[in-house]
Amino acid sequence: MIAYDKFDDTLLVSVCERFLEGDSVMEIVEWTQREHGVSLKRENIYPLLREARRRGYFSIFPPPHGHLQQRVCDRFNARKEHVNVVRVRGETARHYVAAAAAEYLVQLVHLVGERKHSVHIGFGGGGTIMLVARALAFRLHLEGSLPRLGLHAVTSGFDVTNPWTAPVSFFGYFDQAAPHVDYVGLFAPAVVEAEDYEHVKTLPGVEESFRRAREIDIVVTSLASAGDPHGELNRFMSLGKQGSNHVAELKEAGWIGDVTYRPYSESGPISASEGIRAVCLFELERLVEFAQEPNKHVVLVAAPCGVCQQSKGDALHPLLAEPKLKLWTDLFMDLTTTQTVLPRED
Repeated sequence: MIAYDKFDDTLLVSVCERFLEGDSVMEIVEWTQREHGVSLKRENIYPLLREARRRGYFSIFPPPHGHLQQRVCDRFNARKEHVNVVRVRGETARHYVAAAAAEYLVQLVHLVGERKHSVHIGFGGGGTIMLVARALAFRLHLEGSLPRLGLHAVTSGFDVTNPWTAPVSFFGYFDQAAPHVDYVGLFAPAVVEAEDYEHVKTLPGVEESFRRAREIDIVVTSLASAGDPHGELNRFMSLGKQGSNHVAELKEAGWIGDVTYRPYSESGPISASEGIRAVCLFELERLVEFAQEPNKHVVLVAAPCGVCQQSKGDALHPLLAEPKLKLWTDLFMDLTTTQTVLPRED
């Protein structure tokens, strides 16, 4: 039996190269026996290709859709280099959009690292950003040299049944990603009473996180649609009577989506002085200001719902059209999401 994870690197590269050049499976089997004295069977080749991909020998990067990128830029007065339409749709779209965002983040890390000794990244929560964090850690592990990294949790854990979508759980991906990594968690309840919020921010384990938020250079976050029952804020609020009442209040205020679990309508952020609210390092208004600052970056990943593949285009549209919600510097999305926010072409 072949131990695929122990297979020789140089031979594995040759197997991949021959497969990609068009050799048949049997030709590869015969070549490895003839040239290297290694006995393989037909059924060994495909697991070896999967092992090569796991080791980072190659990745699949669907090309951008230039025409749709340009239409988004024309429609919403954005610059093409900051709008990324990944040519994918369907249930695998989220993975490819996350991978594209991670690839761009590697570039940002090097860019920020040219002027700073340490590059600080703040992660929002959720399944999509979990995929981005995992892909980013893998890519950084392949880089030859990196600046020191500082990783921050922008939100607390929100999904009690899927704790791996909490930002602090992403930190484990980066243990071997870079020589020097510092971590700043956020140990606070997912939600608190609005009237108690300023006090909660002063508590031990919370105060330092808010104080050190000023160090962050790059924020990576996703969004959720109010109409998607699988959105983490929606699911969390449905667990109890108090949350359900809050959902009703949000809907009355025009809730269409949320970023870092902070809700907004078509016209701007939704703020309330009563009821419950999420704990996060950046209010939406502050995130808008952050995105306008020199040398600061907010990477927004607008991939479909990971459960039902529902597009988040309805929630994305205000973030494109309303200046009070222009909280991103760089945007990544799939074909379906893009087409949802654009008018039909005649």
